[in-house]
This record gives sequence, C-alpha cells and structure tokens, in this order.
Amino acid sequence: MTTPIPDPTPTSPPPAGGSQPHGIPERRYAGPPRAAASVTGPSAWQRWVASWRVALRLGRRDVVRHKGRSALVVIMVALPVALLVAGNVLFSTQDINATEKLDYSLGTAQARLTHEEGKVTPTPVEDYAFYGGEPKPATPIPGWGSDVAVQAKALEQLTGAKVVPIATTSLETRIGKRLTFLTALGIDAAAHPSLVTGMARLESGRWAATSSEVVVTRAGIGVGLPESGSFDVTVTDTEGKRTTKTLTIVGIGEGYLTDYSVRPAEVVMLPDFSQAMVSYGPTGSATFLLDRTAPVGWDEVVKWADYGLRVTSRAVVLNPPDLATLDLPLAWPIAPTSSPSASSSWRRSRRSRCC
Repeated sequence: MTTPIPDPTPTSPPPAGGSQPHGIPERRYAGPPRAAASVTGPSAWQRWVASWRVALRLGRRDVVRHKGRSALVVIMVALPVALLVAGNVLFSTQDINATEKLDYSLGTAQARLTHEEGKVTPTPVEDYAFYGGEPKPATPIPGWGSDVAVQAKALEQLTGAKVVPIATTSLETRIGKRLTFLTALGIDAAAHPSLVTGMARLESGRWAATSSEVVVTRAGIGVGLPESGSFDVTVTDTEGKRTTKTLTIVGIGEGYLTDYSVRPAEVVMLPDFSQAMVSYGPTGSATFLLDRTAPVGWDEVVKWADYGLRVTSRAVVLNPPDLATLDLPLAWPIAPTSSPSASSSWRRSRRSRCC
C-alpha cells in the first residue's frame, strides 16, 4: 500500500503585505520585495574637507621634507604682518582725542589762552584752529605789554581770573660725547601745585623754585640725564648770545607737552621767557592757564577771539556747540549737519590749514 505524499502548500494564511507564491514554504518566504533604501550623499562640509585632504597631505609632506624653506616662508609672511599690527597699535595708542588731551594740556585750569597778532576764528579746540589769510586787526587788550608778567596782569583784568604763564623751552646738553636736545616744560609748579595736576607730577624731592633748578623726568633719565646732582646746558638769549648754565636737580617727576600731540618733557623748570629758544604756543605766542572755578563758556571764547586770544576751554571741549552756531571759513571741513553727534564729528576731525 502506497503512503500518500503531504501537500507542500502551507495551510496558514499568507503574511500581510502580499500573497505567498505557490511552491515556496512559509519558512522560506520573507515577504514582498522591500523598497530600496535611499542613499544620502556626503554633506557640503565633508565634500569641502575631502577636496582639501589630498592637498593638505601633500603640503604636510613638503613641510617635513624642507623644514628650512618652510620656516623662511613663515618668517617672510609673519614678520611684515607683525610689523604692520605693531605700528597700527602704536599709532592708535598715541592718537588721543581732544577730551583725553584736556588734563595734559590744562591741568586743572578751566582754559588755555594763546595770544596772537590779529583776530582769530573761535573754534572749540585749539588743535582745530584755522590759520591762513590776512588776519584782521584785533581789539587791543588794555594794559598789554611786551613783558610776560605785564601780559598776565592785563589778562587777569580782562578775564577776571588768575592766569599762570607756561612755556616750552629747548635746551642743549652734552651727555658723554653726544650732544642732546632737551625739551623743558616751563611752569611755576611750586607756586601752583594743584593747577599742574595731570600736566605734571612730582615723584620725589620738590619742585624747582629758582631758574637754576629743575625736576628731571623719567623721559630725561631715559636719554641719559642723572637722577641727582647737576648738569650743564647751553641756552640762547633773545639777542643771540649763547651761554652755559648749570642746572641742579631737586626732584624726579613727570611732565607733558601738548604741542600738536602729547609727549613727555625731559625736565620741568620755571618758565624763562628771556631765552630765544622758547616756544610759547603753536604760533610762537605767549600761553597762559586760566585758573578759576567757573567754566569758560562759548560766548567768552567768541568774545576773547576779538582780542586775538585763541581759547581752549574745558567746558567747550566737553560740550562743543553745534555746527550751526559756529562761524567758520568756507574752507573749513564741516561734517554734514545730519551727523548724529556734532561732538563726535569735532573729535574725529583733524587740524586744517588753509592758504
């Protein structure tokens, strides 16, 4: 008797997703064909890195093989860049605006007065002064004379405040075998110690009390001046006669000059207006500090300009008038009136000279 062969067709229902083909056991059926998975390509960053991988590998091998040449290339590129950055930083730190310059120029005074031959164009800051053209005759200052002491008294009567003369003096001295030129800040700091705050500072000793005494600064010590004792200088008087005098060091401190920029003075001494090599102001005129408690307003700056006085006022520098108030020459570089801040435009300006 023959045994029947079982039917290979599965009795269970076909799996979900499709019917099972005839003749394939259920244990071998994996279901209907699946959709092909989407293949995602490399990202933009991966493609960028891959594009540089070969070049970077070749560059690294070249650097390892030629170390000397590679170092020379780095130096040739890095050295000029470093010099440019250092020069830019040095220039930026020395280029101060009018507000930062106030204490160096005025100390604690309210204003700085410089007398000139004719009428001047009033400006908020002396650094922005207008020069050029034939000056108009100025109104004579009552009691004005050729002596600085007489001029100071005349200014006191005009302004109603105490004025202190200051000067910048050039001296010659010999340090070893080298002829050195010194610049001195001339001001009676012993008589006006509070007025010179910011302009000069005493570290040790005392301020000069006579014309033969000086306070040497760190800048002076840096050029070779002694910290104590005395040294000889050569001066030239107004008649052109050169004489040698001995200066005694009575203290060590600091002093600053503000002729167009802020720079340290080598010595601080009493102002000697009998010397020919004395610079009073930017135009060779006498300069005075106005010592009073009340600030100097723009109306006084304009009024004193008729007397030939160029005024740098602390209050006007901190709060300059708007451009519409100023009566400046046509050649003056005026910023557009739509500027967000007239004060900022003044501080960003540079000295202008017109012929």
